[in-house]
Amino acid sequence: LIGVKESQNSDTLTYKVANRSPLYFPTEEDHVVGRVVNRTGMFYSLDIGHSFNGNLSNLAFQGATKHNKPTIAVGALVYCRVLSANKFKNIELTCIH
Repeated sequence: LIGVKESQNSDTLTYKVANRSPLYFPTEEDHVVGRVVNRTGMFYSLDIGHSFNGNLSNLAFQGATKHNKPTIAVGALVYCRVLSANKFKNIELTCIH
């Protein structure tokens, strides 16, 4: 993905995101935006543009504990970092930067 400055006026700055590849291959330490597609128990499943979804633990947020964890709706966008990546299995994500 490439961010290209599209326009700028006095109030807003707009970037256009262009994808030159039909499929994104994540690498460790990449910062990605994923869409929540499912929630099961302790994990959220995020579509990050890879053939497999990314897994995000509900404890993978700054300050999250068993009793104090975020609730994210299906369809929400989440900015996160890739912890581990492999072409052949799900991707592990975190929101602790």
